[in-house]
Amino acid sequence: YVVSIFDTNKLITLNKNEKIKFLQKYSQEDIRLAFEKIKPEYEKDRLLEAFKIESAKYDMSKIAKNIVDNGIDIVGLQEVDRGTVRSGGRDILSELSAKTGYSHYAFFKTIDFDGGEYGTAVLSRYPILASEKIVLDSGNSEKRALGFTQIDVGERKISFFVTHLTFDSAEIRKAQLSEVARLLCERGDFVLAGDFNTGDLGALDSLAGVSRINKREYPTVTFPSDELSIDNILYCEKSWNFGKINVVTDSYSDHYMIWAEARMI
Repeated sequence: YVVSIFDTNKLITLNKNEKIKFLQKYSQEDIRLAFEKIKPEYEKDRLLEAFKIESAKYDMSKIAKNIVDNGIDIVGLQEVDRGTVRSGGRDILSELSAKTGYSHYAFFKTIDFDGGEYGTAVLSRYPILASEKIVLDSGNSEKRALGFTQIDVGERKISFFVTHLTFDSAEIRKAQLSEVARLLCERGDFVLAGDFNTGDLGALDSLAGVSRINKREYPTVTFPSDELSIDNILYCEKSWNFGKINVVTDSYSDHYMIWAEARMI
């Protein structure tokens, strides 16, 4: 039995001794859950995720189940197909939305590919108020972009970004990171989920005011075939507290799904 909102409100009217007697009926976890239910939405913990799904190859039903079963609130997706021949003409993002029940999403096309489109995306439990694709300089390599969404979680708005950086040129990737850092600084309260395509987590050290969940000191492998830690969630350290971090190893992709519990400050 979890303390109801009515019980929680009643607690306010009791004196100290009455409160102690009242609370003895419940476990600490029951009490925590009760107060969590009546917090403003922006004060609650969010589960945020970065996940390269390589959507043309894998079963979206299983991926959707992983997202829902792990209670993820907002997902940054890479390698998303829309209408390509190799995916059978499917709209992968729309399919994931239907299978998860998350009705809010934004797609960011980076290239035309195989008769359709290919890029990154954001999938959310909460309304997406605005979205924008910001093209990154990719030289002669495959075109890359930074996708921006503004997400309404109640009394606060989240600036949630997604990206998938160049893998075949360290020089281009470094320039992309510098551009991403500049753009993030303009937002302040950002979170960025992405595949950064580098096993050198020290390459992210130059991003001033930016912290990350996958750190050089304690790397978390997300690309198991090469034992690399290339997927990450970056955030403004002045605006967010991050707690539990984990990966889902049965992610039904060539990457592990990395997620984190986060709360706005």
